[in-house]
Amino acid sequence: MTESAAINDIETWAEFVRSREKADQPDSTALAWLPGLSVVRAEGGDAESFLDGQFSAAVGELGQDEAVLTAWHDPKGRAVTTVLMSRDESGFELLLPSSLMDTVLPKLRLYVLRAQVNLSAQQDTVVLGRWDDNDSGETPFRPLSGLSAAGFWSGPLSEARSLWDEFEAAGDLPIRETEWRRRELLAGLPRLGPETSGRFLPQFLGLDHFGGLSFRKGCYIGQEVIARTHYLGKVKQGLKLARCQQAAPAGAAVRDSADRLVGQVLDSVAASDASHWLVQIVVRENHDGELHLDGGGEADGEAPALKLFD
Repeated sequence: MTESAAINDIETWAEFVRSREKADQPDSTALAWLPGLSVVRAEGGDAESFLDGQFSAAVGELGQDEAVLTAWHDPKGRAVTTVLMSRDESGFELLLPSSLMDTVLPKLRLYVLRAQVNLSAQQDTVVLGRWDDNDSGETPFRPLSGLSAAGFWSGPLSEARSLWDEFEAAGDLPIRETEWRRRELLAGLPRLGPETSGRFLPQFLGLDHFGGLSFRKGCYIGQEVIARTHYLGKVKQGLKLARCQQAAPAGAAVRDSADRLVGQVLDSVAASDASHWLVQIVVRENHDGELHLDGGGEADGEAPALKLFD
């Protein structure tokens, strides 16, 4: 395969990546293409102040070439989308879930008004992730605040191909995006989609653990509700990981042994040995007994059980 084919053709790039991907292995340093993330550039003299007034992270404190997991919220404080935000010498980069890109970007642009900021979708940019638990030193991948093992890079296909070749040759294991998401779920990283957008306060998603939620900064959309919940100590839900014998659709209801609605599914992915599914849920602290998915699904008609990780 020639490099020029990968440069000009995303389908050829996808074919190349699929030919390189292997099964994930525990403790390996992994490399993945992440088409589930799309890129928005924010540039201009007011880019920092604009983003600071939109997102819950302290954008002014964000250093170059690092990433924070933050969110854009509605006026009720519910997270509309999760965002991996980073700063470079020419502006800011936002990695949004691709499934929310067409919904979120037009709405975000409505708030620009007279601000000197340009928000542009980077259609020809690809996103790569590198997972390195061994902290092998400085790389082009931007480490995530609160989880430095996870790093992210975005750029044109020509650079992606050469970067991929370099790190694979150095021993990185190419894995599928679903296996990357499995690592994220095990590490407690949330990602919203259409079924879960606008449902959760950022505290429920644990964004404060990844530098994405500041209670010291100025105003942003949804801040009043988010801050009031924090200072009144009313954060009664949190992100948990469970096992299930079947896939759990995002947005599905979670109930306890008294059949009370106590949470919702955020995401799920098959375990590495395919023996069960890992299910990421947002659940109340005061649930009663065992948890299960709403409704049937098992051959005997019983609701699929959710077993929380210790």
